[in-house]
Order: sequence, then C-alpha cells, then structure tokens
Amino acid sequence: MDTYCKISLMHGDITKAPADIIVNATNKHLCGGSGVDGAIHKAAGPGLIQECMKIGACATGNAVVTHPYNIKQAKAIIHTVGPQISGYVKSGQMIRKVDDIDERLLEDCYISSLNLAVSLKRQCQSIYNGDMIHTPQELHHTASSLKSQVDDIKTRLQGLDTHNNIRF
Repeated sequence: MDTYCKISLMHGDITKAPADIIVNATNKHLCGGSGVDGAIHKAAGPGLIQECMKIGACATGNAVVTHPYNIKQAKAIIHTVGPQISGYVKSGQMIRKVDDIDERLLEDCYISSLNLAVSLKRQCQSIYNGDMIHTPQELHHTASSLKSQVDDIKTRLQGLDTHNNIRF
C-alpha cells in the first residue's frame, strides 16, 4: 500500500477537531498553562492533570503521550515542549529572535510527536503550534520543516495501516 502524508491548515477548537491524536504545545511541567494548553486540560478533565503530574516533567524538544479522558474523538494526547522564544515590539511589529538552537528544538518537537504517533499507529494528528506561527512566512517555514521531517521518517510511516493527515 502506498503511504502519503497530507499537511493542512485548519482554524477552530483543537479539542473538537476530528483527530486520533491531539498534539499539545505545553510547558515542561505538563501542567496545563494558559491558552490552548489550558483549554485542552479543561476539556480533558481532571484525569489529564493527574496523569501529567505522575509523568512529571518533559524536556524541551521531547514529547510524552497521555490518555485523552473527556476528549472523546481523540485516542491520545501527545504533549510536546517547544523552545521559549522571546521577542520585543519595534515600530508596532513583533520582532523575535529565533536562533539555530531554537529552530532545532522546534524540529525535535515535530520529530518526537511524529515518532510517538507512528508508535501508536494512529492516522491523524492535530498539532497546536503555540505562539510559533504569526506570519505566512513562518507558516511556510514550519510546514517545509515538518515536510522534511515526515520525509525523513517515511520508512517508519510505511508501518501505518492508514494514510496520515497532519493538521495545523
């Protein structure tokens, strides 16, 4: 069977997205911060925070998997910790300095998440990108980077019995 991977952009509530796996950009403590991370924890219910507390911490660039609890359409939640990229406002525009280390750590998040998804043999992921994508150029760069990572693990994707669909 041929294996392919479709990468698409979607807008909406990730906790209601039709996906086998939700990938959550979280902090190293996995404790359900603000924004989307907090929304995922709220939708999943108290069991998620209890499981995350048992796991403990997750290093930047790594990922861990948990049960989805009250998020019924998902079969798992993958939590990944991205680099903390700071910025400042200049002339009304956000200026962010992303160095090679930050870029590599972000790629490690995708690789770790994809490897976990492959090991779970699930067909679809919805990946939340936190505050990493603000412009079309950043989206293009992220999608290009992700495509190269998917290509790099293509042989592992061959083991899946369904096609892959990755949504941002």
